[in-house]
This record gives sequence, C-alpha cells and structure tokens, in this order.
Amino acid sequence: MNRIDWIMSGIGRWIPWSGALVLAMGSVSSLVGSGVESDPEELEALVISGSRLDGLAVQQAHRVFGGVQDPLTLLRGEDWLSFVPGAYIEGYRSSVGSDRIYLRGGEPNAALCLVDGIKVDNPTDGTGSSFSMASMPSLGVDRVDISYGSGSSVHGSGALSGVISIESFGDLDDPESWMSGGFGMHGAWEAQLRGGGDGDWGSGAVHYRQADGGRFFESTRQESRRVSVAYDPDVADGHDLRIRGFWADHESSGFPDDSGGPLFAVLRDPENQEGEESGLSVRYALQIDETGGVLHVQGSHYRRTDGITSPGVVPGVRDPIGLPESTVDSEFFRWVASAWYEQPLRYGLRVLAGTEWEREEGDSASMVDYGFFQSAGRYDLDRDTHSVFAEANGEWNRWVAQWGVRWNDASGAGDEWLHRVGLSMDLPEVNSRARLHYGEGFKLPGFYALGNPLVGNPELVPEQSESWQASWDVFVHVADIIATVGVFRNDYSGMIDFDAGPPPQLVNRGSVRIEGVEVNADWQASGAIRVRVFGIWLDMDPGVGEAPLRGRPDQRYGLDLDGWLGEHWRWGARVTHTGKRFDSSIPTGDRDLGSYERIDLRLSWIPSEEVEFAMVLENVADRKYEEMVGFRGLGFAPWFTARIRF
Repeated sequence: MNRIDWIMSGIGRWIPWSGALVLAMGSVSSLVGSGVESDPEELEALVISGSRLDGLAVQQAHRVFGGVQDPLTLLRGEDWLSFVPGAYIEGYRSSVGSDRIYLRGGEPNAALCLVDGIKVDNPTDGTGSSFSMASMPSLGVDRVDISYGSGSSVHGSGALSGVISIESFGDLDDPESWMSGGFGMHGAWEAQLRGGGDGDWGSGAVHYRQADGGRFFESTRQESRRVSVAYDPDVADGHDLRIRGFWADHESSGFPDDSGGPLFAVLRDPENQEGEESGLSVRYALQIDETGGVLHVQGSHYRRTDGITSPGVVPGVRDPIGLPESTVDSEFFRWVASAWYEQPLRYGLRVLAGTEWEREEGDSASMVDYGFFQSAGRYDLDRDTHSVFAEANGEWNRWVAQWGVRWNDASGAGDEWLHRVGLSMDLPEVNSRARLHYGEGFKLPGFYALGNPLVGNPELVPEQSESWQASWDVFVHVADIIATVGVFRNDYSGMIDFDAGPPPQLVNRGSVRIEGVEVNADWQASGAIRVRVFGIWLDMDPGVGEAPLRGRPDQRYGLDLDGWLGEHWRWGARVTHTGKRFDSSIPTGDRDLGSYERIDLRLSWIPSEEVEFAMVLENVADRKYEEMVGFRGLGFAPWFTARIRF
C-alpha cells in the first residue's frame, strides 16, 4: 500500500462517524426547543437528489434549469447532459442506436437515475441497470440535478458514481401549453405537445412526445413515444401533495454490442429491441407543528418489459467462439415506499430520520440457438430491501456541515452500513467557497447482469464504492463569472464489468480507482453574450493485470457561446473535444479509438412570445470518428424545428 492509499484508508475509517457530532449537537438543542417558526404556505413535497436536506452547498453538483437551458435547439433528452463536465454519453449521435451515461468515468450502471422521484434504471439493459435519456423530452424539463460521488446513504443501492435527478414539470401554479415539431435528414423527426390548467381541483399538466431517429446508418433505427402527466391537488395549508407519472414505449434496431458495428460486423442482420415502461410517484408532506417539523411520505412504482432478438456475432480475433443467435423476453417491477420526519433545531441545525422499503420482481425467458441445438432458459428475481436512515445539516455563519448514515438489509445480500459527510466554508474575503465531501456507495447486481443467457453471471456480488471530493468555487461579481475547480477520487471494489473472455461474461473486478480534475466556468460576458467552458481529465486504474476500462475518454473539454442579435434572434456555437478511448469487439480485438473535435451551430428566430423557429447544424465540419469500435459518429446533420405557445 503506497502512502496515498494509506492516508485515504485512514480518512475512510474516521470521517464517516465524525458527522455524528453534528447529530449529537442537534439532539441536545432539541431538548431546549427549536426556536424556529415555519410558514405552512411554503411547504413543498421534497425533491431528492443528493440529500433529503439541502446538500448542493456541500456536494460537488451540477444543476441545469429548464428556464435557462430550454432553447428550442435542444434536440434530444441527451442534450440536457451534453455540456455537463462529469457526464459523458456514449452512443450519443451515432450508429449505436442507444446511449449510455458515464459519470466521472464510472460504469453506466454506477449512476442512479430518478425521474420525478421514480427509480428508472433499466435492470434488463446490457450494461446491467443503466438509464437511457433517448426517450426523455428534449423540451419542457423543469430541471436536472447531477450529484457526483457515492450517494447510497441517501438512495441505497445504485448510487456508486452519482445521482441524476430529473424533474419533468416543476411548479404547476402557472402551467404552460405549447406544441413543437422538428425534422432532420434521413427521415428523422420529432413532435411534442404540452398542455396544462388549474382550477378549484388543483393544477395539472400532460406532455406527449413521439420521435423517429431516422435511418442515418445501415440497419439502425430508433422510435419512441412518451406520455408524462402531473397533478397537484388543491389541499389545505400545511399539506402538500404531488403526483407524477409516465408511460413510454420504444422500438430500435442496430448491430449487437461487440459485433464491430456497421464497419466490421460480418453478420449484417440487425438486433431488434422493443419494450415499454411506466412509472408513478406520489410525494406528500405534512407540517406537524409551528416549529417547522415536517413528515414526508413518498412512494413509487416502476414497470418495464423488453424483448430482444439478436442474430449473434460470428467468431473473430478476440473470441474464437462468438455469440450465438438468441431471443430474450423480460419483465421487471419495482416498488419503493419511504417515510421520514424532518425537524429544524437551534444553532442552525436540521435533522431527520426515516425508513424505506424497496421490492424488486422480475422474470426473463430466453432461447439460445447454437445451430446444432437450442437451449431454453429462465431467470426469476425476487428481492426485498429494508433501510433506516438519518441525516443532519448545520449552517453557522460561513460554515455548512452535512452528515448522513443508512443501514440497508437486502435479501440474499446481507446488510450494509453507508455513510457520508460534507463540509463547506464561504470565503467572502476572496469571493470564493471551499467544499469537501466523502461518501460511500453500494449496488446490488442488476437483473441483466445476473440472468442474461449469454453474458450473465449469477455469482456476481454487490459492488462497493468510496468517493472523496474537494472543490473551490470562485465568484467574480464585477465580471459576472462563476467558476469551479475540483479534484476527486472514486474507489470501486467488485465493479461489474464486461470480460471479453472467451467466454464473454460480466464479472466483478477486484478494485478500480478513478481520479480526476474537473473545471467549469460560466461568464455572462455582456447583456447579450454568455460564455461557458468545462473540462475533465481522468486517470483510470483498472487494477493489476486487468484490461483498461472500455468506452470512456481520458479527457473532455469544451466551449459554448450563446447570445442575442437584437430582440428576435438567438445564436449559439459549441466546440467540444473528446479524448482517446479504449474499446474492443469480437472481429477486431482491442482497439484505441482516437480523439476528435465537434463543432455545432444553432440559430433561433423568435418573432413573438408565442412563436419560435430554430435551426441546428450538428458536426458542421463533418468530423469522422467512432463512438465504439465500428460504430460511426453522426456526420454533418441539419435540424429544423418550431414551437408555438398557446
């Protein structure tokens, strides 16, 4: 063990429990009385991302507001994350036909995703529980919160590298109505419609989106529909109730993973996928007394079905056996219910304690055709997780401290203690703020990872993670600049990753360390021009004797300009650099994919408050690159769209 690892190990032993001092102080002060008064009209059902208490001041996080980031030039749901420093989307705008999200170099299944409080990770996906933004609305999303680092003390299983929390509607007090449509090359198009209203019954809204990704590449297509609904009943003061739900379906075709894609695949028949998903969340808050005590009760339900027909992959350089033809049909259910009590105390403290129950059920039926015989398989999943948790948050002058602990007990996997602690200090003398954060995470193996007939592994054990983060925020008020420089380290043990074999299989890696530096700056250069820059540099150590981690770049950085020409024209330009990536396929073996740059331009004409037209020119230099081995990135592609408000 080197000196840095020895120091990190020591920190990891004492830091989690140091925050207990904050909770102890709060308990003592509560005996005297909180001294805090609350306005029942300001009560809101909580939106949880990095904490059940306000945690963005302590954690390294990125928040994207719909009111700021909702120009008509957003084409797909993935665009919400395309300029977030620590997020990289593989397959985005390429012949892959789907997308996978990496947070700070972690596996796609290491990021927990929530939509309106619903866990929407896809446990039947090939990456073992990743989430795709492909079916999300490109317009109208209220906000997206990205909280970096291990967050299982708040969310339980799944939050290894971070949490992505998407709020589709936000406040419905003044719901808006509009419709939009767009089209591009090769038959790509999209249509969206949003309507809302309010009355004595409360307020509500509905959003419909349908999209066809076109036929940019051979055998690649992606079609989807999505309906999202929101209802906030009119309730008495001291109560808040919010109901959200969605239904979506999708159909897609593309070359299988590891096939070598359009450039190298021997079999030219596509892999076909179809399925649907639905979710419902209910979030309720009740003010108990005038001291500000609030009882929160939340519940959600998620269902997903998938059918996959794959032609397989013939033997090649990496694998002399290849992958046989197969079909898989799966169905998955998840129920989550939680309740907690939050109390403000004296000395700037807030504390809470609560409990959560999660139920997962699923089954999968498969047929694998080896040519000379067929093998039928079936896998059933039935898992319950019970948790209790506590959090504390304190604010004293320039200091903010945060602590959390959670005990999880999952059937078949045993129990787990999870901690996190954070500290923030404002430095007004130099217009800046310093932040430190430590967190622990764990993740139960996903449904696909356990039961897939080709690469699944029923012997997989839960993944573990620890994360350390430090950042420095600088505020230059005279020039209207906000900048952040951060460093981080994520240690994973038992990370589930794909082993090329033969035979190819998902396995637990021994240990993986990912370190990095991240910068982000936002400058309102003038009343009409906004300048944003970001950058991230990663050092990834997969462990002794292990292959490099696939798919994620060692660096990314970019520049975005957004401005106005007069009163009715809005323009923008974006330049991004994506560094080298390691990847592999059966026909080619291991390959290093080169770095590349992309330039995208956008222009909007807004003749009135009700009407907007836009044009986007993607990859104007027609840069040639591969997202994965044999899967080409999108070449030059124009897009035209319009929106009418009513």
